[in-house]
Amino acid sequence: MVESDLPVSPAYLTELRNSGLRVRHTSRWLNAVSGVIAPDDLLSLSDHGAIDRITPLASGRRIDPEEEARPGSVRRVAGSGAGMVATGQFGPAFYGDSYNQNESVQVPTMHAAGLSGVGVIVGIFDTGFRLTHIALRDSMVLAAWDFVDGDTISIANQGAYSSHQSHGTQVWGVIAGYLPGTLVGPAYGANLLLARTEDYYSETPVEEDNWVAAMEWMEALGVDVTNTSLSYLDWYSHRDMDGDTATITIAADAAAARGVIVVSSAGNDGNRLPSGPDEIPLRYYVGAPADGDSVITVGATNPDRTLASFSSRGPTFDDRIKPDIVARGVGLTTVYPAAGDSTYWSAANGTSFSSPLTAGVVALLLEEHPEWGPYQVREALQATADRSRNGQQGHPDNDYGWGYVQGFDALHYGDTPAGDGVRFFNYPNPFTTQTTFNCTVPSAGSIVIRIYTLSGSLVRIFDDVDVAMAGTVGIVWKGTNESGRDVAPAAYVAVLDFEGRRYRTTVLRVR
Repeated sequence: MVESDLPVSPAYLTELRNSGLRVRHTSRWLNAVSGVIAPDDLLSLSDHGAIDRITPLASGRRIDPEEEARPGSVRRVAGSGAGMVATGQFGPAFYGDSYNQNESVQVPTMHAAGLSGVGVIVGIFDTGFRLTHIALRDSMVLAAWDFVDGDTISIANQGAYSSHQSHGTQVWGVIAGYLPGTLVGPAYGANLLLARTEDYYSETPVEEDNWVAAMEWMEALGVDVTNTSLSYLDWYSHRDMDGDTATITIAADAAAARGVIVVSSAGNDGNRLPSGPDEIPLRYYVGAPADGDSVITVGATNPDRTLASFSSRGPTFDDRIKPDIVARGVGLTTVYPAAGDSTYWSAANGTSFSSPLTAGVVALLLEEHPEWGPYQVREALQATADRSRNGQQGHPDNDYGWGYVQGFDALHYGDTPAGDGVRFFNYPNPFTTQTTFNCTVPSAGSIVIRIYTLSGSLVRIFDDVDVAMAGTVGIVWKGTNESGRDVAPAAYVAVLDFEGRRYRTTVLRVR
């Protein structure tokens, strides 16, 4: 456990409550409390010795489903539940109308390789969830919590359909829906954590503290990958989109440092282009947490892979490329709870849907590569995307990032084209005190591992490793440099040289 995992002091909480604060959420990672207090009490609270600073809660806005996903091609499907139907035919008949969106990111090939997300925990932050839809009710939901009303989300309290359930249910359908012949999500075999963090009915957008509390809750339950189909920007300026200012972005990076892969939609404001060279319209750029340097930010394309006009773009204020990657965000098939528990539609538009399509692919990557952390996953997706691979399109940009997601190619990232049998990764990653580099080689030979800073300075070298036969060798790094001193918490690059061939992986040390 690191210091930032310790809970907020109960004594401080008692004192704050006695001062008139109605506590909503506490954050271990940020050592913070959010709540509601009367203006007169706030003045006296500002002198409290336990308080470092007081900040008004920033508000956000959901990427409105009425803007991005208008009903179209709504169909009712007869049946009483899918179950996990065994099939060896991963073609159009299996996926139904969802075939094209899955095929575009190479999901059928990944499914044919035996992957469905089994054993991976996927977390979804959104408005609400309709648990009774025919394509979702057999999903493996480990836990569900309403961070707006402070209550469980269960079938028992579903009642009649309400609009707050729509957006989250549709996102869930893209990730893990399962009704063969109609709708199949990439990660239909994954375990799920559902968090309602947005208040659909509120006149003011939902506060970021709901999301932070939900992320800490999910991380404590062992979540592997999360999807965030929302954008926080209204109460910020573009100057704040620097990866270090927005509360939700700080928490997203903290989650990544603990091994959680954070996938976020870029936003739907890319068509609000600047009217002149000096204008910087706030709504053109990605919002938070998409500005995070540890967040996998997903833009949206049309079915022909041209950029969707609404897809928000970069750069971040500190001039980093965003989005990281793109996926289909126009004309996706998903559930349609507004018309009942056995309906779906094929007109879902928005980065709200390109993001969960990508999150589902990430779950399949993690099923095959449980040792991969946030940085390996992002690197694999970027390096194999269609505008990055083999330099086909030159260089990444602030429209497409590194390009269109290619899941099966990412699955084999690090393999050479000849398939020479070499694998190189480290585990755990991130690490605190030590990590082990696992080097699998197909024959006897000599291994050299060099560890560099991101700026290219050599940190450590392991060059006295001879392998007598094919197999796996483990080399332990205790986080020290060549002088034996501990290196700082940061990202590093490890390079393996074996018999004239070179392989690399990203290593993250945290406190």
